[in-house]
Amino acid sequence: TNSTPHPNVDSLKASITAAWANMSTFFIRKSCAAFHHRVDAVIEAKGGYNK
Repeated sequence: TNSTPHPNVDSLKASITAAWANMSTFFIRKSCAAFHHRVDAVIEAKGGYNK
């Protein structure tokens, strides 16, 4: 969630960089694997609706 409003782009970038640095390799790999299946579903649906 974005609980902190960012007054400028540099503040937002710093928050994103910190969040990325705090993610475990396991979490990143698991998230990428889940996303890959979603991309495949969109391609299979030719850009249409998928579950």
